[in-house]
Amino acid sequence: MRPPTSFAGLVVGVVFFWISLTPSLLPRSSLFQGVVSGGSALVGYGVGSFVAAVTRRVLVRRRTREWREPRARLVPWIVALVALLGTVGMLWQAQRWQNELRSLMGMEPASAFLELGVVVLTIVVFGLGLIIARVLRSFGRVVVRVIDRFAPRAVSLPVGIVVAALIVAGFVQGVLLRGAVALVNETSSVANRGTNEGSHRPTSAERSGGPDSLVTWSSLGREGRAFVGQGPSLAQLRAFDGPGCCTEPVRVYVGLESPGSVRDHAQLAVREMERTGAFGRAVVGVFVATGNGWINPKVADALEYLYGGDTAEVSLQYSYLPSAVSFLVDQTTAGDAAKDLVDAVLAHVDGMPAQQRPRVLVYGESLGSYGIERAFGSLGALRAHVDGALLVGPTFANPLWKRLTAGRDPGSPQWLPRVPADTGVSFAQKPADLTGVADAPAARRVVYLQNASDPVTWWNVELAYRRPAWTRAPRAPDRSPALRWFPFVTFLQTAADLANSLGVPAGHGHYFGANVVDGWVAVAKPTGWTDADTARLRTLVAHVDTSPS
Repeated sequence: MRPPTSFAGLVVGVVFFWISLTPSLLPRSSLFQGVVSGGSALVGYGVGSFVAAVTRRVLVRRRTREWREPRARLVPWIVALVALLGTVGMLWQAQRWQNELRSLMGMEPASAFLELGVVVLTIVVFGLGLIIARVLRSFGRVVVRVIDRFAPRAVSLPVGIVVAALIVAGFVQGVLLRGAVALVNETSSVANRGTNEGSHRPTSAERSGGPDSLVTWSSLGREGRAFVGQGPSLAQLRAFDGPGCCTEPVRVYVGLESPGSVRDHAQLAVREMERTGAFGRAVVGVFVATGNGWINPKVADALEYLYGGDTAEVSLQYSYLPSAVSFLVDQTTAGDAAKDLVDAVLAHVDGMPAQQRPRVLVYGESLGSYGIERAFGSLGALRAHVDGALLVGPTFANPLWKRLTAGRDPGSPQWLPRVPADTGVSFAQKPADLTGVADAPAARRVVYLQNASDPVTWWNVELAYRRPAWTRAPRAPDRSPALRWFPFVTFLQTAADLANSLGVPAGHGHYFGANVVDGWVAVAKPTGWTDADTARLRTLVAHVDTSPS
């Protein structure tokens, strides 16, 4: 009788568990560590079981006398003792690694890694995964036996495996995934009807949802109401720039609740811009939102302070889904919405007399940066049609970003690439990386703010089987010296980091804080602007709440 579990699978599973405790991009809580470790142990168990099964079939199956001797029976006990001691040692080392990583990011050390909780959760995740795997295996055997009635085993086995895999994949994608997305979409659409604390209906005609607006306050959605219902007042702008200056900024937004398609919404946004006098401002900022319509308020406020309110910022909502879900299931919508909005605004600007045209800047963060890249298609088109671009936290799927980082100067790391000066593109993680960019002669600048520890930028499917360039030397300042790439395990670790990408200080993970000020200064520095102004604005913007709804 075969044992209920594979000894080789358990051995390899323990090794994978140990590997899962090594550091990744961001500090992990015991909850996420347990999930990652359970998944890693399950994969290791599968690998070990498969290799053992193949070995049994390929090699001569023979039991030697040595394995019947009492000494050989001690082998499992010796292995178990090594596994226990190794696990205790790795858990202790894991806490040191996590606190080392927290120190590199300016965080307080964790009081305890809760090793027991990690072990318990690992066992639970491993056990559930093993049960599901065995149910799927049993289903596959049933399919094979059914086909056995009509075909020989040489045919029924491979055909049965393929058929079973297709049925399971279809069920997961067509039922589970689609149902989960529908549930998230419904939940998000309900949340979209709410209003954040501090978001107030505008009394200014220069804002959507206010007096004489072509779009109603109720149609803007939660994030739209946050965008037009917050931001610096005229008094705050004058307190920063001095008395007698400044003008009321224009903010235009169209939510999904407005009638018509997203393309209709883009045209409505342009009409709303005409109503507010947006095209008479010095700067027009076209902002491509994240999945559910969120605009980073630090970015919006910084541009208005930079130009004393002589700005018009415009955006629209194209989904109810959170950015991460929207990116995974519907990237096309983000690109199409960005193109519709950009094309509509640029068409109006191009129809104006050259001497009256405003300076057009574009901004996108996370999925928004992906949308901008898809809207223009190439660096040449981006720089030809707008006066500057600020792209924050690019995703691993950004097509233009991938081409730029692949063609970076030899010797520069992927997490801070240097590209030829004539491209007009600069990459930065911290303000010092942008020194001199604002005063360089090149016009129509494109600035990428990307953090070396941002899983949104570095996570992708290839992590499961290919070592990425960002894990190679030179090491980023906020990377643990112990970070290594391991097949599949690093994929799971980085996927877990996605959930904590905003739970770290500015300049790490997917949180950029006041660094966006330096990004705007590098892209479009106003005449007479000084380093002291940048420092003052950084201090001011640092206190702006950026929490998405």
